[in-house]
Amino acid sequence: MKRTLAAPFLLLLFFCTSCPSIQMQEWQETMVVKLRVTALVTEVPKGAQQIRLWVPAPITVPGLELRSPLAVSAGGADFVERSDGQGDRYLFLEARPETGKTISFEYEVTLACSSLPPPATDGSTSGLWESHPMELSGDQKLLTRIRKKALIVTAEHPTWFGKAKALAAWLLREHREGPQQGLTLSFEKMRGDSMDLHRIYTTACQTLGIPARIDAGFALPSGEGLQPVDQVLIWAMVQIPGMDWIPVDLRDAQLRPEGWENRFGGLQQARIRMASGEQPVLDPPTQERHPGLFLRPRAECDGRLWTGLNVSITVEKTKDEES
Repeated sequence: MKRTLAAPFLLLLFFCTSCPSIQMQEWQETMVVKLRVTALVTEVPKGAQQIRLWVPAPITVPGLELRSPLAVSAGGADFVERSDGQGDRYLFLEARPETGKTISFEYEVTLACSSLPPPATDGSTSGLWESHPMELSGDQKLLTRIRKKALIVTAEHPTWFGKAKALAAWLLREHREGPQQGLTLSFEKMRGDSMDLHRIYTTACQTLGIPARIDAGFALPSGEGLQPVDQVLIWAMVQIPGMDWIPVDLRDAQLRPEGWENRFGGLQQARIRMASGEQPVLDPPTQERHPGLFLRPRAECDGRLWTGLNVSITVEKTKDEES
């Protein structure tokens, strides 16, 4: 099969990784994954003239081995491909609203997946940390408090990698699961949901000068055939000198704490990465004041936020018989 690296939209699957010290059976397989996003128009305001729809696309990172281009279907609707402020692609369309109309998008890619860990997951290429705090917007008093705590927590760890790992260990010890609080309350109470947990982690990293962001996507169901996608996963990405960006899933470490240190820098659960960062810059912009993670389609009718869509997301995974 001819290998093709260029594709309008790419699908990212993160699979189980570990440090070389862990004894595990290595595996590798090739699979075909189709992601379908279907929007059914269920209600149209009287006299409505136009609907706008922003549809996120799967995101990839360097190193993913693609073996075929991506096929995209929009159910006959006209759409354009655009990129947000971070370069991640999405689809945008304008159409006349019709009750019962179905607009669907399908992404398909054939890719090779394996359990082999990413390079340097032990942090051996990470250099010594130098204090270069980033200029962050927001509550400066809160940021100062978070940086002070981060400096204390990481004081005995001289490398970039060591500090990123020490911050994870601190939150795994002290942060408890609960309802979403927001950054301020979650930091004060050390309680919150997965988004709160990773917000504290990425903010603490940034106050030390470690680039960090929040990524999100859907868990890839096990088994083959057409299946609904509904489990949202949130994790952090941090950039370590000598290692580029590495994933940090603190929620997974909370659920499976044994041996989490050996899994640091990798992801255990296969997933479809759909959102990178919390505030995507879309063109044209949506009317949402705080759009948050761009995981599902966003819709407007005649310039106003619109909820008259029934959106379903499914995946179909099969083994590649030609591999």
